[in-house]
Amino acid sequence: IAEMASWPASQHLLEANHILALRAAQATGRPLLVRGEAGTGKSQLAHAAAFVTGRAFLPVVVGSDPIATDLHWKFDAIARLADAQMAARHIDTALGDIARADLQVAHYVQPGPLWWALDWAGALTQQQQCHHGATALPDTPENWTPQKGLVLLIDEIDKAEPDVPNGLLEALANHAFNVPLLGMTVKQAKDCPPPLIIITTNDERELPAAFL
Repeated sequence: IAEMASWPASQHLLEANHILALRAAQATGRPLLVRGEAGTGKSQLAHAAAFVTGRAFLPVVVGSDPIATDLHWKFDAIARLADAQMAARHIDTALGDIARADLQVAHYVQPGPLWWALDWAGALTQQQQCHHGATALPDTPENWTPQKGLVLLIDEIDKAEPDVPNGLLEALANHAFNVPLLGMTVKQAKDCPPPLIIITTNDERELPAAFL
């Protein structure tokens, strides 16, 4: 397997049942939940799938402190508050005018991995509007286009609180989710294949029944 994203080159044996599961997930547009002990190659399966299918590889490790919407989008309320305070301090100056003009909510909404997976072009547009807290674009293979598809790895979902997997239900079921701050709905791009979403768990915490 070639180096992809932040993952180094490696070797992985795709067994027949793994290939069948990946093909079933890809054909149905449903996520694949991979369960097992740590160190058994669950995450590397997603890396291998991306390499074999020629898709981009977008890995995200779920920590213990995300909120339910973090995989969809993030809003930098602290940066907006700081900018509002600066605008207030310089209310009668040109600097204050600039700061107030920059306080649009869209300038503080960062697209999350699910947004990139479902609608790469829309996420890129929002990334360009996000003047605060914007991160680097996800790594993609050379000559890759969104029409070639993407593998999204949501790693170690069991480390998160139950509201995080429950918060994924709409996006996983409908390939769409709402962004209330922007008054919009992110949907699966019509000219791109649905992402192959692989979710891993070490079974350290029981996952919600609805999610399973």
